[in-house]
Amino acid sequence: NNVPYVRLRTQRRMRPQISRLLSPIYPELRDHAVTLTRPPVLGMAKPAYFITHAAAERVRRDLLSPENSHEAEVLLCLSALLVGLGYAQGRITILAAYVGQVLRLRAGLAACGLD
Repeated sequence: NNVPYVRLRTQRRMRPQISRLLSPIYPELRDHAVTLTRPPVLGMAKPAYFITHAAAERVRRDLLSPENSHEAEVLLCLSALLVGLGYAQGRITILAAYVGQVLRLRAGLAACGLD
């Protein structure tokens, strides 16, 4: 379509164990040196986790967007743990692909006093 674009070549935020997950999509993405010396996250044995579960999603009829209460609870507990270990709330990022899940997480965070 001949639309000019710019692609990020060097990233400075993600740990290399996480950025490498993007290599099939962004094969030229490189990690800046600052990402190689980040201290481990307190309370975490690894920098990234994938959780397998059998809890079903529920589609919110008002949004036609899924939410998963089990996933939200796991993330809320993890967030509370990190705050309890001394991390500022502003340093914790939760990514969610669906609006329904974002709203579920926001409500849960507010209920825990982590908004």
